[in-house]
Amino acid sequence: MYSYYWFSITRQIGRQLLLLVILITPSCTWAQLTLDQQEANALPYVYKLKILSGKKQVGTMTAFKIAGYDGLLTALHGLTVPSVTLDNLNFVAVRFSKKGDGRITEVVKDNLLQLQGINVPADLAFIGYKPGTQKSLKLWTKSEGLIPANANYKVKGGELVRVVGYPGIDELIGRDRNTEAPVLFELGSLITPESYRKLGERQSPGLKQTVINLGPTAIFSGDSGGPVFNRMGEVVGVANGGDYNQRDRLRSWAILPLPQNIPANGLSNDQKEDFKRLSGPGMQILMSDTNIPEHEYSDNETPRLTIGGTLSRPLWFSNEGIRLGAYNQLNAAFDAYVETRLKEKWLGGLYVSSRYLQYQVTQKSAHNLPPPNGERQQHQGPTIDLYGLQISHIWHRGTVHNAYIGAGGLYVPDRFFNDYKDARLLNNARIFTGYRLYLGPKRNLGLELRAAWIHQNIKQDLIIRRLGIGDVIPDQLIPLNQWYLCGGLTYSFYRHQ
Repeated sequence: MYSYYWFSITRQIGRQLLLLVILITPSCTWAQLTLDQQEANALPYVYKLKILSGKKQVGTMTAFKIAGYDGLLTALHGLTVPSVTLDNLNFVAVRFSKKGDGRITEVVKDNLLQLQGINVPADLAFIGYKPGTQKSLKLWTKSEGLIPANANYKVKGGELVRVVGYPGIDELIGRDRNTEAPVLFELGSLITPESYRKLGERQSPGLKQTVINLGPTAIFSGDSGGPVFNRMGEVVGVANGGDYNQRDRLRSWAILPLPQNIPANGLSNDQKEDFKRLSGPGMQILMSDTNIPEHEYSDNETPRLTIGGTLSRPLWFSNEGIRLGAYNQLNAAFDAYVETRLKEKWLGGLYVSSRYLQYQVTQKSAHNLPPPNGERQQHQGPTIDLYGLQISHIWHRGTVHNAYIGAGGLYVPDRFFNDYKDARLLNNARIFTGYRLYLGPKRNLGLELRAAWIHQNIKQDLIIRRLGIGDVIPDQLIPLNQWYLCGGLTYSFYRHQ
């Protein structure tokens, strides 16, 4: 009867949770891609574009093949540098991939390209093959390429988008961004008054151009011209630029890949004059990729490596409420750990916990009676560190913070020690949840707060009182389960560092 009642209650709770998940889950959940999947799908169509003045390289950026067009789409401002003219402008498109051993290798290279069209107000350029040359870039049929989102698709505030590009390195990098509401802006209303004046002189992109507000996250040098995806893998924008100052910090944006923004084939005389004007002195002051701090790592990607250390205090729950401190037998402890990225939002690593077995051990009887003569006998327990493996999952990522849950432990078989007690003193398990706040523009240093439940074994003398005489049974293994509140510092490294 009891088991049936428990099953009924559990089933009702399960239905309510399922209904809640259905209500809060977007309809496109089943089609969403992970960041690793997004990078893999984009790899055949995204190129590192080297900009040449004659034969001299003067810059790099990102370009991509968009379905329905026979060529590469990129940002115009990366082509308009002072030493470049329409007569000496050349391109080399290169695509890189990882070998099985992790080394980066060049898989596609082409220098038979030319500028075919520009859209000055949208700051976009279209690159195709020189007439009479044989196509060598893979997957360059008109129908193949990255799929743009429907023209009626609107990016929503808080929606996760991904910028994919070659940020100054020979490796395709994808990074998650959380857009800010409202998402669609006229560019002129997004930037500072000083930048408004400068961009008004440049007129590319136009101040009336509708852009996606990517918020206070950087588009790195070399990302310009790269695709911006939604979670379904559709192109919703072209990475374009950013406006940075100490007061308002960074605002970056992407151009909408609407049909009217894609440059038409051919350059008019007015467009040729515009290209010459944009390549003139002083016109790169806002739109140059280097205007954005090159290492402004304020995105919300998963760190490649994190090293952390926390101080832990016992956490007690009683009728009087929650108590923190060296209560009963336990002292403070120190945790150190290192973890590395396993895949998107998953990290694994090692931990060392010191002083968790440093106790003021109190001898007591089996019936909670005092030792003989009414005295409480105490002795200092040995310092034994705990070790183990841990894995954690980042369930929420923001621009400068994340929240995570995890578990870890260590199991040592008895046969590895002469005394089984020595083995069991090392055995431990833990679950934890925490919050990490990143500091500084590179997001390296972090403040961490976590709560952890730890199971371990301790040695304790046991006194059994019989007829007024206390018999001491030394070194008995006693399991201990305890909550801890932990605070400390972390230092994280990212793929670009």
